Amino acid sequence: MMGIMKSLIIVILLGLLVALAHYTRPSERSFQSALAEHLKDHPAAGDADAVLKDLTYKDRFLWIDVKKEDHTLYTGVFGHWFEHGQVLEAAPEKADVKLHI
Repeated sequence: MMGIMKSLIIVILLGLLVALAHYTRPSERSFQSALAEHLKDHPAAGDADAVLKDLTYKDRFLWIDVKKEDHTLYTGVFGHWFEHGQVLEAAPEKADVKLHI
């Protein structure tokens, strides 16, 4: 009987976590506001309208992905936006690669 109660509590908590993620995912409007604030603080980054025109928003039910040319730039989850780092391509194994550090 205790095992069933523990499993039931875990299922209920998991359901609450899923519901929380779904209902607190940020909106497209919140991304536009966050981007405008970021560009205001970093004017060299460009114009907000120019940046926003090529972006697509993918609703993943629990989070939102903001993409440009099939590359995910930002992810919105739990009311926050997270910027993805730059993805570097791996060099072919047989190539002689020198890193300038």
